[in-house]
Amino acid sequence: MSYIRSRQEGSIVFVTIDRPDKRNALTFEMLDDISAKIAEAANNPSARAVAIESSSEYFSAGVDLGIFAQFQMDFAEPEKWKRGMRQWISQKREALDQIEQAEIPVIVLVNGFCLGLGLELALACDLIFATDSATFAFPETRLGILADIGGTSRATRILGPHRTKDMLFSGRTIDIGEASVWGLITKRRKNMVELGEALREYVSEIELCSPIAVGLVKRVVNVGLESSPSVQRELESFAQSILFDTKDFLEAMRAKFSKEKPNFKNC
Repeated sequence: MSYIRSRQEGSIVFVTIDRPDKRNALTFEMLDDISAKIAEAANNPSARAVAIESSSEYFSAGVDLGIFAQFQMDFAEPEKWKRGMRQWISQKREALDQIEQAEIPVIVLVNGFCLGLGLELALACDLIFATDSATFAFPETRLGILADIGGTSRATRILGPHRTKDMLFSGRTIDIGEASVWGLITKRRKNMVELGEALREYVSEIELCSPIAVGLVKRVVNVGLESSPSVQRELESFAQSILFDTKDFLEAMRAKFSKEKPNFKNC
């Protein structure tokens, strides 16, 4: 049974987590499904953004602990199952990497709690929009483990090392006020209705831009985070040389001088 649904409304593809009986606990198969639907959207010429949402009053309680049942945790031979688990986690990390690399803006809509693997998923997205009821936590250390699907690295990039350590050391929950001050949240609204309106308003701004330019901006920023400033400047120059050679650039120039709205073709 798939717990991930998708639909398109205008230029927005909504990817919905629908597992309310388990508080939207995530399996790695669900992450693969989310990643696959985002990849489809990135190749859809009518889609300009993806919004990840839940069907419930909360986003996700984190990882489905039932995934550990597939490992025979024989403590008499710990290296056997621990090695297999490390390899398995490394493979599953690719789903979040693919979401991060998709050349389409991915926005997550958070309502209620967003915990553990749910927060790791949110951090792999480009922007986090949240309601006043949103809360965030990495409770893994209270289970004797840590956020291992890219959570520590992405949180450090976004929040900085001290705030990331604060969350990871304690496993404590931060509310929407603290998350906003920390820079975790891009847009905050009272409820999901207002958040949906904010999403549509924001995507209308994205629609004014060339899809290929937006996609390359995402890649340059993300790769630049892993590089030195000089390397990122080289990436900017390389991406710009590609954009100068696109039909979208020529269309933008034509529309600018004729005072018309450009008709971008993503090529």
